[in-house]
Amino acid sequence: MLSHRLPFWADMLSLLRDVWLSFCPAAVRRSHPSESTERTLDAAKITGLLQALVFAVLLIVHYAAFMRQRMLHFYPVLGQTAPVIQSGALVLLTFDFLIHPISLLLIYLLVEGALRFLGGVFFGEIIPSLPVFL
Repeated sequence: MLSHRLPFWADMLSLLRDVWLSFCPAAVRRSHPSESTERTLDAAKITGLLQALVFAVLLIVHYAAFMRQRMLHFYPVLGQTAPVIQSGALVLLTFDFLIHPISLLLIYLLVEGALRFLGGVFFGEIIPSLPVFL
């Protein structure tokens, strides 16, 4: 007996549509219903986790590059100082890193991904992405 399954490409397009809808606000999901709300929720969980992981790695890489550049700049001054002063400089440089626009963007996208993942896992809610919402 033949089943009425969609061709592979149509099934993939449906999956990509559900993944895209997992980033959209509820009004868009109501006006363009997904193939499966459960699959859209799963897509929100998976993409939220991937978003959090990718931006966590990018934040760490950006922090390492920032600190390497600052160490080259400040080593002549801080290289011969006491460890307490070097530790204080590390704290100040970390705050300096955290207020840079790229760092703020990476932190926001990391937190958004984590919230999308946790919202899907614990509350069964699809939390939209702010850049897509805007």
